[in-house]
Amino acid sequence: MNLLTKALRKLLPARDASTPIEERLFEITLCLTILTLLLWSLVGMFSQFNPVVLRIYLFALCFYSAIYFAVKRGISFRLTTSVYYISALLIISFGWLPSGGIRGAVMHMCVLIYISGLLVLPIRRYIIFIISTICVVIIFVTIEYYHRDLAVPYTDYVSEWRDLSIAGVVMLVVMGFAFYIFKKEYLQDREHLQRMNLELGTAKERAESADKAKSQFLATISHEMRTPLNGIVGLAELIEKTNLDKEQSELVKNLATSSHILSGLITDVLDITMIENNRVTLQEDVFELKDVTKDISQLFHGFESLKTGKVSIELVHASKSDIHLMGDLKRIRQILINLTTNAVKFTPAGKVTISTTVVRKEDKIATVLFKVDDTGIGIPKSQHPKVFSRFFKHETDLAVAGTGLGLSIAKSLTDLMHGKIWFYSTEGKGSSFYVELPLPLATRSEHALAEKDIQPINFSELSVLVAEDVHINRLVMLKILKNIGITKIEVAEDGEQAVAIASSQAFDFILMDVLMPKMDGIEATMEIRRVFLERKQSPPFIVAVTANATTEDESKCREAGMVDFITKPFTTDILRAVFTRLWASV
Repeated sequence: MNLLTKALRKLLPARDASTPIEERLFEITLCLTILTLLLWSLVGMFSQFNPVVLRIYLFALCFYSAIYFAVKRGISFRLTTSVYYISALLIISFGWLPSGGIRGAVMHMCVLIYISGLLVLPIRRYIIFIISTICVVIIFVTIEYYHRDLAVPYTDYVSEWRDLSIAGVVMLVVMGFAFYIFKKEYLQDREHLQRMNLELGTAKERAESADKAKSQFLATISHEMRTPLNGIVGLAELIEKTNLDKEQSELVKNLATSSHILSGLITDVLDITMIENNRVTLQEDVFELKDVTKDISQLFHGFESLKTGKVSIELVHASKSDIHLMGDLKRIRQILINLTTNAVKFTPAGKVTISTTVVRKEDKIATVLFKVDDTGIGIPKSQHPKVFSRFFKHETDLAVAGTGLGLSIAKSLTDLMHGKIWFYSTEGKGSSFYVELPLPLATRSEHALAEKDIQPINFSELSVLVAEDVHINRLVMLKILKNIGITKIEVAEDGEQAVAIASSQAFDFILMDVLMPKMDGIEATMEIRRVFLERKQSPPFIVAVTANATTEDESKCREAGMVDFITKPFTTDILRAVFTRLWASV
């Protein structure tokens, strides 16, 4: 009994859901075709059918049975369907006129074959099948129209009723099966799609939650590291300006260099996270081309190779480097600094050359080429495809620190600016990195604003309120302010104190931390501006000085009414430049 059941299962059409629906439908179509032909053959034998028609039915029965067994044996679906539908059209052609023509059952069978073909055949053979079927019908309908006597008529009403009834029932059964399977498959697919959508929605929420948690974690870690780092950088700078002997001076410089490297690493990790999440917003600054490389060599004085004189940095400016451009100066400098850092790291001895060239100017756009050449160790050809990958580190015997993110960040920022970045490198001879950026030319008004003279200010006349909750950072800030000549200084340890002091005394500047107890810097800024608005007075310049370093943080600060944004750790020069620029705008 079990053997018989297994044999029948193998013989009957496939019901496995993993089998493509077209293949299942084809097996059912074949099976029903065989049963229909068997029925017609039996009826024909007992009802004295036209001998030609009966032979056609018997031939078709044997032929389609062979095709069915071929399908069950695993013969190609493409081959068996082609043979089936070509032979079906041929059999219909041979049986059209002997079976009564358009008034006989052959038309029902033609419709049945046509519908099954539309459901089963792949899209590439779809059109061919449609055209072929329509051509067969048109040809024989035309023949019948002009030669009505060629179609063999039914001899009696009973024969006509029998043929048409059987053909109609068979057509309904086949169509019913076909559309039942399609509907069942459709409902299963719809349920599966709904389930997948729910799962995708859940996965998306989890991913967004994880991404948010990662971003929050990195932002928190960045803040918590930048806060003490600000104290280290500030104190190192302050100590460096005191009377030190040669050994002490060297130690302090090394301390400053190490702290700047650590700050750069934190910035790199935060930048790559922001780039991954498409959260980098470009600024629109007006600047001269020479501003991009201004003082850039001074950033590398802490490198041992430069201190010992083994490596030198040369700046080569284009003849038109005084043109005024628009773009994110900070990010462009970041690209160039990352490339230069890489060049200096991998050049034990020799020269690093930074050059800028205006390639062309058209349609108010200047295409600028930045190039960083070095005579260092070069990059092996096998590593070229990985150069701009994240966390790529050059395999070398040199002791080189870094995260392997610098070049990846440079490429991402270049892409964000719709530019191009590429390189040439020969192992043992050095490397050349190129960055080409399309930068809008500044308009006359923007040009004039950029060229506005910034007069030096008398810092001793300024009054400043420092809102900072961390003691060491307050100490550093006070020392820096006094060093640049500011003596009128008040201190607030939280946002509430900052509002109270700012409301009762006049200040030119407020240096506002963001994360503070009782009231944060953003809320305090909004409250201070509200107070001055009610008094119909101009508020002081409120500058964010914070360890929060993301673009969103800067946007929130500016939306609250802060006029500038300084990221910790900062230097005296940065603070002096902000004071000078803002005071010149009065």
